[in-house]
Amino acid sequence: MASTDYPLSVSSKFTDDAGTEHLVTVRGRNLDDFQGRLNEAGHIFPYAGFRTPPHITVTAGSEVGAGPTQVDTPPPTPITTGTPRGVNQGPPNANAPKCADHSRPMRPSKNGGWYCPAKNGDGTYCQVHQAA
Repeated sequence: MASTDYPLSVSSKFTDDAGTEHLVTVRGRNLDDFQGRLNEAGHIFPYAGFRTPPHITVTAGSEVGAGPTQVDTPPPTPITTGTPRGVNQGPPNANAPKCADHSRPMRPSKNGGWYCPAKNGDGTYCQVHQAA
């Protein structure tokens, strides 16, 4: 169902280098409002592709193109504004074992031992654990 309050809307779902999945929706009441909100989202999530590249100009008469514009951005840096409840988001330990399925460094578990923070192809979290 379309919103009449915010006729312009775009959503982006992405996973950062730390394996955290983000879903961000940007809405606007008019083109100027929408462009300002896109730029703001681009500053918060620089790796999500919300920013308008400098060579593209958006005007009120602009038409929607055939597809999205690929924007080359540097790899994301983890956001350290907080930790979700029950999740140990500490940096990987240099001595941490690697996950047998994903070859990623494991993280210390709050119950002792190690766990793999990666997601599988089907969207479920990796179940590989290793005792301390």
